[in-house]
Amino acid sequence: MNIIWLKDAQDKYVNTISYLATNFSIKTAIALQKEVEKCEEYLKLGLQIGKYSKLKNAYCCVIKEYNLLIYTTVENDIIIIDFLSTRSDHGFND
Repeated sequence: MNIIWLKDAQDKYVNTISYLATNFSIKTAIALQKEVEKCEEYLKLGLQIGKYSKLKNAYCCVIKEYNLLIYTTVENDIIIIDFLSTRSDHGFND
């Protein structure tokens, strides 16, 4: 399976990594990056991880307790559609 990041999701992810590296530590930024990579590896294996939202037709994975990776599947592709803070009004509580 292929992992495809939508531009907006990728930009948010990069901004989050940059924010952590600048305001916390490189170690914190790398820890988040490793967790996202681990999640991608599970998804490539065809595992559907995270909570499914029928309303949004997407899965929501919690990454390092403060971040959400939102994805859907289309044929053999996994589309990362958003990367959000758990503290945001993300609408995945349905």
